[in-house]
Amino acid sequence: MAFIGQLSLGGRQRKELRSSSRRWKSRVRMAGEGATAGSQLIWCEGISKSYCGVRVQVEDADIILTKGSKLGVIGVNGAGKSTLLNILARKEIPDSGAVRYRKGLRVVIVDQDPQMDDDMTPMECVFAADNPTNRAIRDYEDVLARLDKKQCGQEELQRVMNNMDSLHAWDAEANARQILSRLGLDFRSLRNRKFRLLSGGQQKRVALAAALVQNPDVLILDEPTNHLDIDAIEFLENAIRAPELTVVLVTHDRYFLDRSCTDIMELYRGNVYNHSGGYDKFLLNKALRLKEEEHIAEVALGRLRKEAEWMRRQPKARSTKSKSRIDRFYSLQSMAKKRARPASVELASKVSRMGNKTLEFIDADLAFDQRVILKSFSYEFKRNDRIGIVGGNGVGKTTFLRVLMQLQNLDAGEVIIGETVVFGYYNQAGVDFPPKVRVFDYVKDVSGNQETGDECVCLP
Repeated sequence: MAFIGQLSLGGRQRKELRSSSRRWKSRVRMAGEGATAGSQLIWCEGISKSYCGVRVQVEDADIILTKGSKLGVIGVNGAGKSTLLNILARKEIPDSGAVRYRKGLRVVIVDQDPQMDDDMTPMECVFAADNPTNRAIRDYEDVLARLDKKQCGQEELQRVMNNMDSLHAWDAEANARQILSRLGLDFRSLRNRKFRLLSGGQQKRVALAAALVQNPDVLILDEPTNHLDIDAIEFLENAIRAPELTVVLVTHDRYFLDRSCTDIMELYRGNVYNHSGGYDKFLLNKALRLKEEEHIAEVALGRLRKEAEWMRRQPKARSTKSKSRIDRFYSLQSMAKKRARPASVELASKVSRMGNKTLEFIDADLAFDQRVILKSFSYEFKRNDRIGIVGGNGVGKTTFLRVLMQLQNLDAGEVIIGETVVFGYYNQAGVDFPPKVRVFDYVKDVSGNQETGDECVCLP
């Protein structure tokens, strides 16, 4: 759990090690500090998770989530952020350790790419979860349908109505519509549209609304601001600030992180570090921690050189005391390796000379479902322009990019593209990688479609 708790040093270094370990270990438990047993909702005790027994995501971590805490989880890509969220949400189980939940705890997660029934309407998706309120609504609607067919009596109707009363379920649909509206979804125009036909942003809004209407005890969000506009983000910020709601989220939006979270948890090389405060304070604490790690690793490296010389001199037959020293050698070796910095990958391709003409729209018209996307639009994109496209959900931002890429035809007008222009395009859905192809080979193959005679690859 602690970044230095597994190693054996001697004398002054061991004392320094224990002091440092206690200090940083306390930060791992910070999410539960000052809380009574009644306010603790989720306990993770010594949990570890790896893939194929090699790629460590989380190692021997203790985490306590308390009522009302707002925790942001950060780390480099592949560090295990989504894995940790899935463990907390009961979607994955750790390889070792235990996760305990307060009895009756309601935990809801919104994934980075929400998966819902493709053939459901937005409102059907919102009420698809299996919980008492949604069951009461479905029972009521079922009884009404059977009552029309004279398949049940007034007693059955009274029973389901009483159940609706006890759960305050009568206002559920109005509440859901209000949340969808505040998240920026035009419910009137989309009420009968299937989930699969919604844009990425619209799907995200439906999934967030489905989570919020459940009134969970713990709300877990994986990249919640992806596809959201400013108004929707502000509404979400206000919603998750509710004092009784416990929130765990992953985001790359620094400002959303600062405004929404009171604690930051970092996943780093399988270890978990918790920092109280905002992102700036986290950066300061991390710098102090890394400096301390570097110092201890340097001490270990100095001792390792001496122990390595001793290892070379020793005969094969060794005493028990010698075996203990050998164990210490391997511990020092492990500690010294922590000085290594993450490897970097640089890919450079031959750069083609850009001509004077890049992109130009001339009298472009485009409409969908009677909604005008472009009308008599003319514009010339110049070399080195940096242009951001903003607008409400569903107004046609992605469609505009598809027109640029010649993936979508115009109703009228034209787009002129310079002869030497090459597009790099990353869409909302990401890249569909072939399952058995390495990422490096995929990138190499894509770049191989161009003339890249001067490319170089640097792998330290």
